[in-house]
Amino acid sequence: FEFTSEPFVISESLTVTNTPVPAGGLVQFEFDGFEPGAEVTVSVAEEPTLATTAVADGTGAGSGTLAAPGTDGIYTLQAEDTFGNSASSLFEVTAPVGVSISGDLALQAVSPADEAAALLVLVPKVHLIDPATGQPVSTADVSSDGSFEFTSVSPGTYDVGASAPGFLTALLEDLVVGSADIGLTDLELSAGDVSGDNAVAGADISVVVAGFGQSVSRCSSADATCDGFISGADISVVVSNFGKIGPTSW
Repeated sequence: FEFTSEPFVISESLTVTNTPVPAGGLVQFEFDGFEPGAEVTVSVAEEPTLATTAVADGTGAGSGTLAAPGTDGIYTLQAEDTFGNSASSLFEVTAPVGVSISGDLALQAVSPADEAAALLVLVPKVHLIDPATGQPVSTADVSSDGSFEFTSVSPGTYDVGASAPGFLTALLEDLVVGSADIGLTDLELSAGDVSGDNAVAGADISVVVAGFGQSVSRCSSADATCDGFISGADISVVVSNFGKIGPTSW
């Protein structure tokens, strides 16, 4: 009787352990069956610049991470060592869900009793702005309780601006959005921009003084306190903000 043995062959394998992977996130991988001690190059076949290297341990196994493509889809992860051994594996990249940005806005010199009505009349806006272009990419209305929210915001850097008729604009610069929801610091818009030029000047004071003692529509141009009556309180708030120019800091 003659016993003949066949050599035991271990085939190379490559596995993505966290599929699906968020676009722009990290691909986590494991490999096995490669030449022990060999340098293994792992890359995305469709985007070869997304690559890394890892060294196989004494059993030919190893692991690591590399950057995922920025667009959703099905991709091929490939691995090859310096001895020509190779393996591949499909993985999925999904579009990021996005996060929420929320906050609360108040109006200077408007009493709590009048604020809900004033917010309904003025409908302040909050803008999510692309710093590169200065243009809004999304706009949220402020509700009657002063709250606002952006949803499904993609990671990146944004400016946040707020505006309301009769008030100076406000701006928050370089807000970095990652993977966590963001609650902004409460904001109070400065009153007194009667003329709508984003500055409080002598002309604004003159308009309010000229209307002193009059009953007007709530939040009309000279009604800085939004109570429907032009009084000393309106003059005081405009004078207190004299010389201010928007946008003010958030």
